[in-house]
Amino acid sequence: MMKLIDCWLNAHHPEFAPPFDPGLLEIGIKRSPNLLKNSAEYTGLDAVVDLMDSGGVAKAVITDPYGSELLQSAVDTAIETHPDRFVGCVAVQPSSALQDMRKIRSYRERGYRAIKVLGVFSGLPYDHPKYFPIYAACEEESLVLSCTVGMPHIPISDQLQDPMALDVVMEHFPSLNVAMCHGGLPWAASCVALMRKWPRLYWMSSVIAEQRLPREIIDFGNDDGADRLMWATDFPALSFDEKRPEGANNHFTGDAAENYAWRTAERIFFG
Repeated sequence: MMKLIDCWLNAHHPEFAPPFDPGLLEIGIKRSPNLLKNSAEYTGLDAVVDLMDSGGVAKAVITDPYGSELLQSAVDTAIETHPDRFVGCVAVQPSSALQDMRKIRSYRERGYRAIKVLGVFSGLPYDHPKYFPIYAACEEESLVLSCTVGMPHIPISDQLQDPMALDVVMEHFPSLNVAMCHGGLPWAASCVALMRKWPRLYWMSSVIAEQRLPREIIDFGNDDGADRLMWATDFPALSFDEKRPEGANNHFTGDAAENYAWRTAERIFFG
C-alpha cells in the first residue's frame, strides 16, 4: 500500500454546526454520496486515527475551514496528542493588519502550518488588498497559504474563487507557498498555467474523486509538474479508501506518483 499524506482532513467537534443553510447539506450529499456514512464513522480523534491507519495515511493536515473555536480545540488536541502525525490549518478572515499578524503568529506557535482563506465566505477575490496582511504574515512566518479555488459544490457564486486572482498574489509575495484546494474546476487549465509561471504555487485534489482528476492536471503531473501536486480527501466528504490514488485510475507514474501521494506534502507542510 502506497504511503499517503492527506492535505485536507476536516477537524471534528460534536457540538459544531456548519454556518450555512442546512438545506445545502442535501446538495453536498449528492456530490459526495458517502458523506453521511463517513461522518458517522468520524466520532472523534481516536476513530479518525484508526481510519488513517487502515487507509495507509501516515500524516494529515487537520483543518478548521470555518475559523471556529470549537474546531480549533479539536485541531489543538490532535497536534498535542499526535505531533508526529498532524499539523494544523485554520481559516482566517481579513480584519485589521495588526490583528491578522498577531493571530497568525499565535497559530504558528500552536503547531499550525497553514492558513486558509475562502473567497466564498469572505466575499472577496484573492487579489483584494484586505487579504494582503494575511499573506504578508504567512510569508514572514513560513506558513502555507491554502485557498479554495474553482466552482463551489453548493449554489453560491464562484467568481470569487477564480484562480487567476492568484497571479497578483504570487507577484507581490514571491516567497509565499500557496496551495490551491478543491481542484479549480472549471479552470484547471488556468491552474496549470499559473503553476508553470509561479514555482511556489501548488495544487491539491481535495474533494475531487481520483477518476475525475482533470486531464490538464494529470498531464502536468506527468510532465514538468511532478513536484507540484498533492493528494487530499476533504474527509469526511471523501474517505481515504475512496481516494486511493494507486487503484484502477492510477494517473501518475514513477516519482510523480510518490510526490502526489506524500512527498510534496511532506516537504511543504511537514518539512
